[in-house]
Amino acid sequence: MQINRKILPPRTIGIIGGGQLGRMMALAARQMGYRIAVLDPTPNCPTAQIADEQITAPYADADAIQKLTDVSDVVTYEFENVSLQSAVYIASREKLPPRQQSFGGDTEQGTGKAGDDRSWIACPAVRNCT
Repeated sequence: MQINRKILPPRTIGIIGGGQLGRMMALAARQMGYRIAVLDPTPNCPTAQIADEQITAPYADADAIQKLTDVSDVVTYEFENVSLQSAVYIASREKLPPRQQSFGGDTEQGTGKAGDDRSWIACPAVRNCT
């Protein structure tokens, strides 16, 4: 991952999720001169109304994630339950900002932490409480 790579206008920001938060991100990005692509299962969702491109498909649709990644210079999301498989794919294409790579839900039972390689981020010790 190229951590210090700058994404400057008029490049394209891809957003997974086209609700009100996505729309607010898109409005701010448009004011700065960025193009917007959005992935959302709802046609004409709030973000799509101002986006340059909408991909209408379920959030976990691998083909849709690939298309969004292909048309975007960087990909972000408006909600935290993006599938780990999608995040791994986007990161493999170097289009997921590093700080966004630390999610993935409860992929290690009971820890809520994703992945095995956490050398780039400090993590506290975890204990399961039952």
